[in-house]
Amino acid sequence: MTVYFVHLEAKQRFRNLALDQTQESLKLQRELSQRLMRSNASLQISQERMRLFADNTPAMTAYFDANLFCSFANKRYAGFFGIDAADVVGRHLREIVGATAFQEVEAHFVRALQGYPVTYQRTLQMPVGGVRYLEVELLPQGPIGGQATGCFVVMSDITEHKLVAERIQRVAHHDVLTGLPNRLLFNDRLAQSIILGKRYSRGFALLFLDLDKFKPVNDCFGHAAGDQLLRGVAARIRSEVRESDTVARVGGDEFVVILSEVATLEVAQAVAQKIIASIVEPFHVGPQRQSVEVGASLGIAIYPSDATDADALIKAADSAMYRAKLLGGGLLSCNVSQGLQESTTV
Repeated sequence: MTVYFVHLEAKQRFRNLALDQTQESLKLQRELSQRLMRSNASLQISQERMRLFADNTPAMTAYFDANLFCSFANKRYAGFFGIDAADVVGRHLREIVGATAFQEVEAHFVRALQGYPVTYQRTLQMPVGGVRYLEVELLPQGPIGGQATGCFVVMSDITEHKLVAERIQRVAHHDVLTGLPNRLLFNDRLAQSIILGKRYSRGFALLFLDLDKFKPVNDCFGHAAGDQLLRGVAARIRSEVRESDTVARVGGDEFVVILSEVATLEVAQAVAQKIIASIVEPFHVGPQRQSVEVGASLGIAIYPSDATDADALIKAADSAMYRAKLLGGGLLSCNVSQGLQESTTV
């Protein structure tokens, strides 16, 4: 009997112990479950914060794995390519940007996946919105120079900056009134022409033109009419030369023309005569479209026969132009061996 009660007591203790262990296990499970729920909630909040940040940053951002499949893209990136952010994940880069663009940028991504940061610019012709300029940074995930597991894309639309820079560049190198190259750009073009002339042993002609009877237009009809006349003169000169030639305004009513690959005086004179003939045709200026007539004095210098450096070449053409003006306007050429030679007057 005593043994029986001992057995019952041991059995009860075992049950109590098992119950205690079960309750402890359940308690641990509940704590682990709560911790997991808190961790998931915290992770979800963190992901939502990162998504909120990414979707509101000015840059277009995305992440591509080693096989160039998209794992993440913010709304700006997806929207730029006309895709919903939820739909862009899982797509290959080729599918997102298009086959032609992929061929252009694939080498950059290959370089990034080799562990090297890459920055490049692209120009895109958009179906709507004209041309867009983009700057793209590829940031590899992994050690520099080692095989990357993927890369981050940070893409910025720099169109406005590009256009502002182009406008500044244009203002710096072009005449505001006529749109022609100014003296600064003309000097650069002349220097380039001399370099190419020396390298390939080829000549070119420099024409220096000054308007005759321009001051009376300003005096009689005002500066607005004078400006209108100068724009008309610039357009007529431009129409008489080739696209490869340079026409510049270097003073109030002074223009210069670089006739590329025109090595003979005869050809330069023929072009100069066409320019003068176009200028002497009447202009119509002012609100009343008043008819006015002006003339032009024009000097010619040929590289390298008349001069071999920029200053001397300009001086030679300018001297010929000044002599033409003293003789009543028209055309003169410069010849260093024979002095100033009159060609024609118009």
